[in-house]
Amino acid sequence: MNNRTQGNKSDESYTVQSVERALHILLAFETDHRELSVGQLSVLLGLPKSTIHRLLATLEQNGFIEQVETTRNYRLGLKLRVLGASVVASRTLESEALPILQMLLKQCGETVSVSVLDGIETMIVEKMESLQSMRVTSHIGKRSQIHCSGSGKVLLAFQPSIAAEQILAKAPLTRYTDKTITTAQELIEQFPETRRRGFATDDEEIVEGQLCISAPVWNSEGKAFAAITASGPAVRIRGKGELKIAADVIEAADELSRRLGWMGDRHSYERGNAAK
Repeated sequence: MNNRTQGNKSDESYTVQSVERALHILLAFETDHRELSVGQLSVLLGLPKSTIHRLLATLEQNGFIEQVETTRNYRLGLKLRVLGASVVASRTLESEALPILQMLLKQCGETVSVSVLDGIETMIVEKMESLQSMRVTSHIGKRSQIHCSGSGKVLLAFQPSIAAEQILAKAPLTRYTDKTITTAQELIEQFPETRRRGFATDDEEIVEGQLCISAPVWNSEGKAFAAITASGPAVRIRGKGELKIAADVIEAADELSRRLGWMGDRHSYERGNAAK
């Protein structure tokens, strides 16, 4: 048997050099390079200009690269936009959430769920329950008040300010426990800290003895439209470490966001949408 057909298929012997070089050309535009010349690509990739020319011609013929008439430089072609849109469209929140919820459940051992913003409430669209005898139970379709649930509070904090104020103006700010916040102003004052930390909590604000930690999920347009939540007995979550579980929830939410086409930076929100 030929040596090139042996071993693991991830081995370098299975790579096709010309394909790899073509991919490197496309990836060269991944940063701030909107346009690149043949010479610039030659320097960036360490390849002769003649090789760059041949690769560009093939990519251009297939719509992945196009030449700018005014500068004679090259830029990414519209075919990539079409393919990117197809990738995003093929991925649904529920299907992409399941493996991430499984991972998060394994990490924190508490009930985990994904909720979406629906008017003045949040609604669970996917969930997995803890296997422990004392646990938080929920069901798909369950709705929660926006002012006191972890999912509601984190999604409010990451909405444009005007949108958040409009939602709060319509929401009945019902008191459930002594810890429930019932004024819009007090909630709004918590937004900067929530955005800084990247998560919000329902700290016994709906049910005494129950603690929920939620982080936002972003779509491909950079909008916080859903939230991942870990929920459990407050004593047990504090014993495990609230900040440790919060870090796991944020990591899970960011991974789900990336799978749904998000390519942004959670920390850039303060400089953008929050001011709108």
